[in-house]
Amino acid sequence: MDPADPELEVLRRAYDAGVRFLLIGRQACMLYGLPVLSFDYDLWVAPDPENLNRLVAAAREVELTPSVPVDRLRETGFFRLENDRHIDVHKVAFFTAPDGARVVFDEAWARRVEMRDDPAGLVIPVPAIEDLIVTKLVGRRKKDLEDVKALRVVLELRRQGSGG
Repeated sequence: MDPADPELEVLRRAYDAGVRFLLIGRQACMLYGLPVLSFDYDLWVAPDPENLNRLVAAAREVELTPSVPVDRLRETGFFRLENDRHIDVHKVAFFTAPDGARVVFDEAWARRVEMRDDPAGLVIPVPAIEDLIVTKLVGRRKKDLEDVKALRVVLELRRQGSGG
């Protein structure tokens, strides 16, 4: 990860400001070791107003602004932090996959894994693999379903490695 990226700087500042967010999407898959490539960032954030205000403040420090007016953030489940780059922000209490599997933000937050990139000085909260799988199932896109298969392999290998 390149610490000079504005997106990574937002993650750093958001983490330091105590924003409750989880990196999801292919960037999270990459942190779990999947051999995929992604240049966009997807965040799942706790939808409370104070949390959103801290996120927007962190983004503005690196000149990223919300794609909707701040006073309308409560009305939307999705927005972007953007300028010439962007971060997709999912502001929902839960994700439900077509098969009925559901993951609630507060529960996913409690199970989160904090990935560290020491050279870049970053700590990035990501969902536990099981929770990330549910978020990937929601869209039902071919690449997401491929990611789910690979995440399940990683999960099984980890279970075998821990003896359980």
